[in-house]
Amino acid sequence: MQQFLRLKAAGDMLGGQAKTIMDGLRQQLAEGQAVEVAGYSVSAALANGLERATLDPVVHVSGIEWLELSTRADASLTPVASKTMAQWQQAGVPVRARIVSGPSFWQTTEIEEAPELIEATVAALLNPVTQPAAETEVAV
Repeated sequence: MQQFLRLKAAGDMLGGQAKTIMDGLRQQLAEGQAVEVAGYSVSAALANGLERATLDPVVHVSGIEWLELSTRADASLTPVASKTMAQWQQAGVPVRARIVSGPSFWQTTEIEEAPELIEATVAALLNPVTQPAAETEVAV
């Protein structure tokens, strides 16, 4: 949700309203009003649900494929990703993580393509995670 609101703020900053954009958006949502972000209406209920969402382990999941994008060659998983995957692994959920090169397409108003993300997604679908991993596999 934070990234989504930043997208809206970035659009409004072009109009010189940078200082109070985020607070104003959060206030609108707190009052139950929808906000428009990149042409989409985001309801207060949706925003509230996104803010409260967690990625808790689910029983009987055959496996999780975690794909994280970075433009850096020396990238590592974010602390949140590492913590979440550790929780899943402790719950017996097989997890495989990969860092792939690609743009942060959700943070821009322009259309971005992430061909390596597409390739990694297809590879994950063709070779699903089904066995518990001894440790997280990270490929850059």
